[in-house]
Amino acid sequence: MPNPTVTLHTTNFRAIRVTLLLLLTGGFALRLYRLGEQSLWYDETVSAFLAGQSIPALIAHTARDIHPPGYYLLLHGWATLAGNSEFSLA
Repeated sequence: MPNPTVTLHTTNFRAIRVTLLLLLTGGFALRLYRLGEQSLWYDETVSAFLAGQSIPALIAHTARDIHPPGYYLLLHGWATLAGNSEFSLA
């Protein structure tokens, strides 16, 4: 005869795993839903523009900016790897 404590624990563990998997899948689906529909805002567009520049041009532009060039250099590397689309920059 099976131990009721072990059976209950196994059933609860499976239910928790299935619930978490459904929540993660739903969250991911909501994140991807209409992702390309909303255009980039002004600050995001400026960041994408700067990331598309050459590194010397990027540093020259950010030398006059209040923000340091570290973020833009990181975004430049990411855009080189993943592309410069709205989907890859979101």
